[in-house]
Amino acid sequence: MTDGCKMSLVPTLPTIPEPTTLTCIASVNEARAMRIAEILSDFRHLQHAIANIRANPSAEEYYEEGYCVLRQCAAEAQALLNQPFDCQGPEPDGDGEQEKAQLQRVMLDASIRRFKIQQIYLKASAALRWLTSRNAILGGNRPQPIHTPALQQIANTMRAL
Repeated sequence: MTDGCKMSLVPTLPTIPEPTTLTCIASVNEARAMRIAEILSDFRHLQHAIANIRANPSAEEYYEEGYCVLRQCAAEAQALLNQPFDCQGPEPDGDGEQEKAQLQRVMLDASIRRFKIQQIYLKASAALRWLTSRNAILGGNRPQPIHTPALQQIANTMRAL
């Protein structure tokens, strides 16, 4: 043991490298992907709620304002659903920055769609409140001149929203 070698009885632990930028980007991108899934889930829920609205007006009620709004909301929701995603930009090839950019584009598109469907849903909800109020005012009867002020008030309320 006199050959100049020193032995240590304490084991050495390997050093753990600091997290790299790519690891941070990957975790942020994973969080973005989860947020996109949440936004799309909200969109899907609202889309289903609008699709499940059922109002069966009589032939003379068909063109009443609230029923027209409900049909318009259903058409707008379907048109929004049919819009394709406009993916401008290169496909990610494993580069964290490209993946980040694509996820940001997808998140922006999903957020805009969710915002639009929320607006449509609120408009449809107002029309459903109009329908409920109208049925309460009429009580199953046909509209009479005595109902005109109340019907006008609920129509104005719906338009204001």
